[in-house]
Amino acid sequence: MLTPDSVADIRQQLQDIFLSNPNSTISEGVLAISLRHLDSIITAYENQNNIQLMSTEDMCQLKALMAENPEHKVTPDEISEYITGIHAPTLAVEIDRPQSRHPSDSLREPRRQRANIGTQHGTVKPYHFRRSKFQIHAEEVGTAIGSVLRRNHPQFEEMHHQLDETRSTITQCESKLESLRLRLDDVQANFESSHSDLKVHLANMTDHHANIRAALDSTISQQENEHVHLHGKIEEIQSDIHSLRRDVGPLAESCLSDRIIPLEESIRSIRMDLESCDKKYVSVTRYTHSVDSLESRFHDSNIRWNEMSEKSRSEYARLEKRISQFHAKLLSEIRQIASTQLHYQKCLDELVVQIDSLRLTPEFPPSRRNSSDDEYIPMDRHKSLSDELKDANIEAQLPSELAYMSSWRYDDTPTHGSDPLPAYSDGIQPSPSCSKKPSKAALIVLGVWTVGVAKFLAVQIGQHDAGDVLSFVM
Repeated sequence: MLTPDSVADIRQQLQDIFLSNPNSTISEGVLAISLRHLDSIITAYENQNNIQLMSTEDMCQLKALMAENPEHKVTPDEISEYITGIHAPTLAVEIDRPQSRHPSDSLREPRRQRANIGTQHGTVKPYHFRRSKFQIHAEEVGTAIGSVLRRNHPQFEEMHHQLDETRSTITQCESKLESLRLRLDDVQANFESSHSDLKVHLANMTDHHANIRAALDSTISQQENEHVHLHGKIEEIQSDIHSLRRDVGPLAESCLSDRIIPLEESIRSIRMDLESCDKKYVSVTRYTHSVDSLESRFHDSNIRWNEMSEKSRSEYARLEKRISQFHAKLLSEIRQIASTQLHYQKCLDELVVQIDSLRLTPEFPPSRRNSSDDEYIPMDRHKSLSDELKDANIEAQLPSELAYMSSWRYDDTPTHGSDPLPAYSDGIQPSPSCSKKPSKAALIVLGVWTVGVAKFLAVQIGQHDAGDVLSFVM
C-alpha cells in the first residue's frame, strides 16, 4: 500500500528520471501535466492488474501534490497540442473519488469513469494517423511508474510473474478452445453445405415432378379426346350399318356381303384400337397414382429431415457444452494432480534428508565385530543414499536361484533313471543366496516405497487416515 511519503518519493524519482535524461523529450511543463494525469495512470494500472495500490486518503494526498503549480507554466493551447496532437480547447471535469475502496466492479466503476473522462466528455479527440504526444509520454510515464513501484515494493515483481504465468495458461486454453471451435465450425459448415445441396436437389426434384405431372395431364387429356372421337366414329359407323341394312334389304345377299364384310372388319379393328387405348389409359392412371404416393412420401421424408436437422443442432449444442465442461474438469484435475505430486515429492525429499542424517554407523571393536551374537553390516561412508538406492534396485532386479526354480522353466524331473526324484533331497541344500538377509539399503527402499503407497492410498480413499492405510499395507 502506498503512503503520502511514498507518493512524494515516487514523484521525486519520476522527476529525476525524466529531467536528468538528456535524450528525454519530456520537458518540465510536460512532466507536470503527466503528474496531473498520474491518478488516471494508477487507476488504469490497478484495473489492468486487478490490484489496489492506493487508498482514498492516499489519492487525496496525491491530488494535493498534483495541484501545486510547476515552475514552468504552459498555455491551454500547448496542453491541447500535447494531449491530442491537434488544436482543440480542453474542459476540466472532476469526479469525486468513491469513499470505499473495494475490488468489486460496482465500486470500481467511478474510477474507470475517471480514467476515461476525456473520451466520455469529448475533450480528447484521438488522431487517426499517428499516436499523439500524450500517448507516447503516457507510455514512458507508465513504464517509469512500474519500475519505481517494483523497486520500492518487491512483492509487485512476484505478482507480475504470477500474472504472466496465468496469462500464458489462459492463452494456451484459449488456443485449444479456438481450435475446437474451428473444428466445430467446420462440422457446421459441412452440415450447412450438405443441407443446401439437399435443398437444391429437392427443388430440382420438385420441378421435375411438376414437368412430369404436366406431361401426364396433357397425355391423359389427349387420350381422352381420342377415346371420345373413336366412340363417336363407332356410333356413326353403327348407325350407317343399320341404315344400310335397312335400305339394302331387297338387294341380293352377294351385294350385301360384299359391302358389309369390309365394314365389319373395320369395326373390329377400331374396337381393338379402342381396347388398346383403354389399357393405356389404365396404365397412365396407375402411374399417376404412383406419382401421387411418391409425392406424399417425399413430403413425409422432408418433414422427418427437418426434425432430424433440429435434433442434430440441439445435440451439437449439448456436445459443445459437455466439451467445455469436460475441459474445465480436466484443468481442475490436472491442477490437483500437480499439487499432489508436489506434496509427494516434498515428503520424499524430507524422508531422504532424515535417512541421510541417521545413516551414520558407529565404530565397534574387532572383538565385537567377530561376535556371533551381534550383526555388523559394513557401510561405505563415501557412498550417497542415491548410489546405495541404485545398487539396491539393481540387486533386487537380479534373478535368484530360488526364483528360477519356482518358475515354469524349471523341471525337477531327473533326466536319468526311471524313478522321479524330489527337487531337494536330504543331501542337497538350497543356495546360500536364497537364505541371505536383505541389505539395509534394500530395507530403506522397501520402507520408502511402502510409505509412498500408503500416502497415495490415503489420498485416494479419503475416508481413512494414513495410519490405518499403512497398517493395512503392512
